[in-house]
Amino acid sequence: MWAAATSWERFRLRIEAVAASCPGAVFCCESALFLHGVPTFGTPLAVTTVASGGRHGRQPSGMRPAAHHLPAPVPHLRHRHEPAETVTAVVGSEGRLVRTVGVPLAAASTLAKGTLPQALTVADSAAASGPPSVLAVREALAKVRQPGVRGRALKRLEAGRAGAQSPAESGSRAVILGAGFPEPELQHRFEDDGGFVAQVDAWWEHVRLVGEVDGEVKYTDPAMTQGRSPLDVLRAEKRRENRLLAQGIHLRRWGWPEIVHPERLLRLLAGAGLRADPDTALS
Repeated sequence: MWAAATSWERFRLRIEAVAASCPGAVFCCESALFLHGVPTFGTPLAVTTVASGGRHGRQPSGMRPAAHHLPAPVPHLRHRHEPAETVTAVVGSEGRLVRTVGVPLAAASTLAKGTLPQALTVADSAAASGPPSVLAVREALAKVRQPGVRGRALKRLEAGRAGAQSPAESGSRAVILGAGFPEPELQHRFEDDGGFVAQVDAWWEHVRLVGEVDGEVKYTDPAMTQGRSPLDVLRAEKRRENRLLAQGIHLRRWGWPEIVHPERLLRLLAGAGLRADPDTALS
């Protein structure tokens, strides 16, 4: 089971293991977001639950239920949270009910304590869900006691954009804004004499630069290929790119390796003509 599982399936198995070994556990932060189907920046590195009885931090654990075939102890962190109401979520094929903090609190915690890519993924998801979701997260952030942490989290929330359509795009924006590069326009549409050409991930008009975030699923996911072979997808992409270049547009592509090694993406964008202003950098 474990060897054939994806990283997301492995994380679900880890949550099941914690739920089985810690009855009454309340999942929080990115674990709660995962259980409620909210996107996160990559697979969370550890299962997180609300601390109880004064115990918090990394928990030594031998949780390795044979039924799940986990090859190593489950990374498990307990976090302190303000008292909050809990909700239920379903995990696993057997439909186990577990308790979590509410999505607004989980999002607020990630905005306050997470890395910038983790935070912007949450902020973009809230923006895409609409004003009520943003307001609910803002209300949860109002309960953060440290003014500096609360202020930074609110700036991160305000930077959320509904046009970011994947965690990879959110992570890209984190690198871009975190370095002080100008914010791009998202999902800009291009046309030429032949009609519609493309809707691109990022567009900087002042340097006529298009940025595209590439992922392997665009060549293999049936929902994206629309019945075409990977070769057909590549050919269509090349025709699309040629029509963009014919308009005097510069194009740069990057993927997950450049996002998780941000110095690569920064070099690529600087080489394309973008200039960073550290005074405007988002933290």
